[in-house]
Amino acid sequence: MFSLLGPTPPRATLRLGLGQRQLSRISLFFILIVGASVIYGAYHVFLGFKAARDIVIAKDNEAAIYKAFREYALDWEGKLPPVDHWSDSVAAELPSASDQPGGKMAYLHGPGSGREVGYVYNSLAAGYDFNPTSSFIPSKHAPKAQVPADALVLIIEKPGAPMNTTVAIPPQNTEAGRQALYKLLSFPHGVGKFDDRKTVILYANGHIEVDTPRDFQD
Repeated sequence: MFSLLGPTPPRATLRLGLGQRQLSRISLFFILIVGASVIYGAYHVFLGFKAARDIVIAKDNEAAIYKAFREYALDWEGKLPPVDHWSDSVAAELPSASDQPGGKMAYLHGPGSGREVGYVYNSLAAGYDFNPTSSFIPSKHAPKAQVPADALVLIIEKPGAPMNTTVAIPPQNTEAGRQALYKLLSFPHGVGKFDDRKTVILYANGHIEVDTPRDFQD
C-alpha cells in the first residue's frame, strides 16, 4: 500500500492463538488434576467408612470377650483368669462364629487402619472377683482398696499384639490413672489428624468405650 509520503509499513499483528496440540495437553492436565482430586476424596471417604466398620467389629469382639470372661468366672469362684494364657482361658467360652474366618478365635483379633489389632489384657485385673460382696485387690503392688468395676480396664487394643499379651493398667478413677492409660493406647482406627483417631476399651462392668486422644486432654 502506498501513500503520498511513500509506502505504508505493515501493521504489527498480535497472535495469541494456541495450537490444537497445546490445547489438548492443557485439557488433559486439568482432567488429570480433577480426576486425582475425585479419587483422593473417594479414597478418604472409603477409609472413613472402613474405620467406622472396624470400630463396630471391635465393639462386637470386646462384647463377646466380656461374656467369655463372665462365663469363665462362673467356673472359678467369680474370678477373672490369671495373666498366663488368658486368651486361651477365655477362648473356650467364646461363641461360635461360623460366618467368620477362623471361627470363634476371630473374636480375639480385629481390623485396624494399618496392622491387624490384637487385644491386651490388664494384668492388674487378673483375679478380679465379680462377687459384689468381696473385696478386690488387683495385686500386691496396687492400692489396697476395692476398685469399682467401672474404673477397671479389662481390654485395650494394640496393633500387632499376639495372643495372651498383658500390660498393667491402673484404675481409671484418678487423673494419674487416666494419663497412664493414655500412654498405653495406640488409637488404631481412623485417618487424618491424630486427635481424630479412635480406640475401643473394655471395662470390668461390661462398658465398651470409644475414645480419641482429645478425651484424655485437660
